[in-house]
Amino acid sequence: MEALGYLRTIIGKKELQVELRGRNTITELIATLSRTYGREVSDAILSPTSREFLVLILINGKDIDFLQKTKTLLSDGDNVTMIPMSAGG
Repeated sequence: MEALGYLRTIIGKKELQVELRGRNTITELIATLSRTYGREVSDAILSPTSREFLVLILINGKDIDFLQKTKTLLSDGDNVTMIPMSAGG
């Protein structure tokens, strides 16, 4: 997995290997990151109030919005990239 922007700061590294237990989905990936690195990580990925994504999540370069969103299954060796979205005007 590759964490960019403020996620990299929270996690403390840009690239990491993540072992999932149970179903290998984006939901389980976020839960595993939260267990490992604390709630601050999940709050940086999903808005605590609206539960909307605050990051763009790519699996092997494909946006999960065009796959099965949080139910997208992950396979061994998939490259997941999380990119914080910027607000601007």
